Amino acid sequence: MATAAAPRVDADQKNDILRWTARVHATDNYEVEVAWGEFDPGFEAKQVLLAYADDGEPLRDTGFARLVVPSDKKGGRYVSNVNLVASIHRALDHISRWAS
Repeated sequence: MATAAAPRVDADQKNDILRWTARVHATDNYEVEVAWGEFDPGFEAKQVLLAYADDGEPLRDTGFARLVVPSDKKGGRYVSNVNLVASIHRALDHISRWAS
């Protein structure tokens, strides 16, 4: 799945991978993002799983796939019934600033 949704990294931009997120969407419209640098082996290498089975059995009660981020303390990025994974680039050309 990560290969299918892999970002198109610009080699001319230093650490361009850090500008990318993986957006995970569910059938109930719940949606979360995981920064690509969190699970990239060259950076944090955090375990982020897109599970399709539990103990070798296909998931049934939570759809065909579930996002699991074991190190998250509150579990807010546990997403059941995943139906879309997309790579999103966070370009820095729209920066909000406070005017004084």
